[in-house]
Parts: sequence; C-alpha cells; structure tokens
Amino acid sequence: MSRKTAHITCGVLAAFLPLFMSFPAVIVVAALFVPFMLVSRRFGIFPSVHSVERSTLGEIYFPLGVGLAAAAFPRAIPYGYGVLVMALSDAFASLAGGRWAGRSYSVFRAHKTVTGSAVFFVTTLALTLIALAVPGRLTLTSCVAAIGVALVLTMVEGTLAGGIDNVVLPVAGAGLLLLVLSR
Repeated sequence: MSRKTAHITCGVLAAFLPLFMSFPAVIVVAALFVPFMLVSRRFGIFPSVHSVERSTLGEIYFPLGVGLAAAAFPRAIPYGYGVLVMALSDAFASLAGGRWAGRSYSVFRAHKTVTGSAVFFVTTLALTLIALAVPGRLTLTSCVAAIGVALVLTMVEGTLAGGIDNVVLPVAGAGLLLLVLSR
C-alpha cells in the first residue's frame, strides 16, 4: 500500500510541476531522480518503494516516463494527463486487481486481472473527459474519442510488465490526448 501511495503522490505532484517550473526544469528534475532511485534501490533507502513480490524496475522507469513525457509533449494538459494516467489509472488498477482479483489474463509477460483492467479503463476515461473539459473541448465527438483513448491505453497497459508501463503510459497518454485536442 505504501508503494502505491508513493506512486500516486509522486505522480500527482509530477503532473502539476509545469505550474511551478518550466518543462526543461521538469526534465532535469526527472533525470536527476533516475540515478537517485538507482542508488536508493541499491542501498535499500526506501524499502517500501523498492520491495515488491514481482520483478519490476517501476520506480526507476517512473521518473524516466515523466521526463520523456515532458520532453515530447511540453504542453501542460497533455503532459499532465499522461502522467496522471500513469499515476492514478495504473495505481487504482493495481489496487483493485489485488483486492478483487477475479479472472486474470496474461499477454506476453504481463499478468493482469479483468477487474484491474476495468478500473484502469474507467479511471482513464474519467481523466480523459476531465482533460478535454478543462480547455472546453468536451463534445460528443471528443467523448467518443475519449472512449477510444481509454480503450487503447487500457490495452497498452494490459500488455506491459516489469514497470515499463511507467515509461510508456505518460508518453502514449500525452500523445493520444494531443491528437484528440488537435482535431
């Protein structure tokens, strides 16, 4: 639970960093966190963040995903959306999948639950609708597109394992939202 709390808290903070600093500064901060997390992992500085039953480098990939999203999509709403998908949708899916496991499935090396994927989809859809509403772009067409974005990101997350979703989700989420916003 403490690992997911850190995931959510750091992700929400990272999503709103552009309100306080430039995108180049966000990239530098994210880049500095990668070696910090490697050292922390090596010396067990934050055991609640690093100790997990499965093999993962998610805590290393997390700042990498934040930095890549900031570099590729230096616009507040797409960047923030991508980071929040990683922070909230992924964490809520993991919590729900662990609590109410139910049916599971595997794609490549990723082992997921139907419940977790459903929670990921619903959370991502809500985030997408909010991200479209903020700039006043919520229309019937964009709502349909939001369903498509949430579905694509759910399928992407369902195929990723080992924490690599922390790199892919912020970038893919920001890119997909930007496509919808540019229509």
